[in-house]
Amino acid sequence: MHIGRRDGATVISGHVTWPAGAHISLVGPLHIAAGGVLEVGAGAVIEAAFGVSIVVDRGGQLNVVGTPLQPVVLTCQNQTSTPGCWDGLTILGNAPINHGTATSPAGARGGAGGCNESALDGALYGGCTATDNSGTMRYVRVQYATRGLRVYGVGSGTVLQDLQVHRSLGNGLEVVGGTAQFRNLALTTNAQYGLQYSGGWTGQAQYVVIQQDPTGYAGGLLGRNAIGASGNVNATPRSAPTLANVTIVAPSSTPTNPYGTAAPAALRFDRGAAGHFYNLLLIAPAIAVDVDDAATCAQLNTNGLRVQGAGVTAPVATADPDSDPAECTPLGEASLLTGATVVTGTAAATQLASALNVVLPDLRPVAGSAIALATGVTPPTGGVLEATTALGGVGAASATRNNIPWYSGWTRGEQLAAPALVALNGLVTAPGRGGIAGVQVQVSPSGLTATTNGLGQFTIAGVPTGPVEVAFTGGVPIDCVKPEVIRATANGGSVTLADVSLACGPPAPALVPRSIVAGNAHTCGLTSAGAAFCWGNNFWGQLGDGTTTTRLTPTAVSGGQAFTTLTAGFEHTCGL
Repeated sequence: MHIGRRDGATVISGHVTWPAGAHISLVGPLHIAAGGVLEVGAGAVIEAAFGVSIVVDRGGQLNVVGTPLQPVVLTCQNQTSTPGCWDGLTILGNAPINHGTATSPAGARGGAGGCNESALDGALYGGCTATDNSGTMRYVRVQYATRGLRVYGVGSGTVLQDLQVHRSLGNGLEVVGGTAQFRNLALTTNAQYGLQYSGGWTGQAQYVVIQQDPTGYAGGLLGRNAIGASGNVNATPRSAPTLANVTIVAPSSTPTNPYGTAAPAALRFDRGAAGHFYNLLLIAPAIAVDVDDAATCAQLNTNGLRVQGAGVTAPVATADPDSDPAECTPLGEASLLTGATVVTGTAAATQLASALNVVLPDLRPVAGSAIALATGVTPPTGGVLEATTALGGVGAASATRNNIPWYSGWTRGEQLAAPALVALNGLVTAPGRGGIAGVQVQVSPSGLTATTNGLGQFTIAGVPTGPVEVAFTGGVPIDCVKPEVIRATANGGSVTLADVSLACGPPAPALVPRSIVAGNAHTCGLTSAGAAFCWGNNFWGQLGDGTTTTRLTPTAVSGGQAFTTLTAGFEHTCGL
C-alpha cells in the first residue's frame, strides 16, 4: 500500500505515478513521505481545494516533468483565478541550513548526521547532505497559491528548471538554507517578493525573471541570512547564493497597493545577507537597491554581498533615501551598482520589448538598445551556471527565426481586476462565559485589524474579496487557548464567519456572598475559600488577572492567593 492517511492528509510512502494529461483533484493536504516517490506526467493538472498544501517531506521525491507544449500546472480547484485559493508547494530536504539544532539524522540517501535541522509546520528539514535529491521539476507552473513555492534545506541534486510561480498571495519562490540550484525561473506578479532567500542558502540560479504588478507587491528580491527577526545575523553557512542573469521589473506601485509601500525596492538585503550577483537588469525600479542593517552593510564592505555587471532603466531612486547604517559608509548601498549601465529619459521605456505588460510580457532587450549592447561580467561556471556576458535573464530580441523568450508558451500572465471590498463579521465566545471582549483580530493579506466589543463581536470593513486568513493576535484570556488561524473566502457584500468558540479552563465557581466590593466600573468578590474574582473594566489592570482585557464574567485573580478582605478603588483593587 503506497497511499495512506495521516492527520487528515493523504500520504504517499511508496512509488506512485500520475500519468500524462491526468486531472487530479486534492480535497485535503498531500504529503510525499520519506521514501515515497510521486511521478507526474506532462500536461497533468493538479487542482487543490482552498487551504490545501502539497509537501515533499525530507527523504521524499517529487518528479514533475512537463514540456514546453504540455506544462504541468498546480492550481486551484475549478481553475479559480484568485491568489491564495490554495496553500502551495513545499519541498523539504536534507541539505545544510544555518538555524535549528544539530540533531539531524543520517540522510536517507547518504550523508552523516548531527547537522542543523529545523521544522516547518511540524515537518523537519535540513541535514548534512549538500547534494541531496528531492526530485525533478521541469516545465511546471505553480499559480494562485497562498505561499507559492517553498524550498527548505533542499540539495543540489534536485533538478529545478523551467518553473513559473504566478500570482501567489505571498512570495513567489522562498528558499531557506540548502544548496538548491535553479535555471529558467519566471516569478511573475506575486504579492510579496518574487524571490526571498534566507537561512543559509548557498546555491545557484541563472536566467531568472521577476516581474511584479504595481497594483500589489512588496518588492522584487529579498535576501537575508537570519531566518527570523531575532535570529543570528552571522549564522553559518551564511546565505550567499550565486545568481546570474536576472531581470527584475519592480516599478512604483499604485496608491491602492495593499502589500507594499509606494516605493518598493527591486533589491533588498537585511539580516546579514550575502550573495554574488552577475549581470542584473533592473527595469524602472521605484528603488533600485536597499541595504537595511549593519550586519548586511558589513557584507557589502567585504564583498560578501556584491553585484558585478548591471543595467538599470528609469530608476526613481538608485538607493533607498533612508539613512544608511553607519557601517555602510562611505560607500553606501548604491555602491552595489557601481559601473552599471543606467538609461534614463525617453529611451528608458524602449530598452525592453514590453517590460511592464503583465499579460504578455516580453522582457527581451531590444536589438541595438543600450542594454542589449552593454557587456556584463562572465559568471563562474559549474552547476547550472554557464558563461555569458549578456545583461538580464532573457536574451536580446533579434530578427532570427524562432527568436522567442525561453518562457514563451508554457507560462501565463494576466491582469486581475481590482478586488471588491466587503465587510468581515465574527463572534468570539467561550462556553459558560458568553462573548469575549478585547480579542484582537487581524485579516491577511490586507493587514486590517479589529477588536471584539463587549459582546465578543467584531467587524472589519474594506476587506478585499478573495481568500483571507483571520488570526487572533492578542487579548485572548490567559486561561483560554489561542484559536488557530481561520481561512475563509471573502465575497459578496458581507461575510460572517462561523462563531469562534475558545477552549478555556473550567468556569469560575459561583461567588459565595461573603464579600463583594465595587469600584468605578469594576467589581470584585471573595469566595468562602478566600479566592478572589473580578469583572468589569480592566483598562488599568484593576481586575488583577495579568491583562488589561475587560471581563464580563468573574475572572480569577492571578497568583492563587487566599484573601481575607478586598477593597476596590476608582481604578484599582487592593487585597489583604
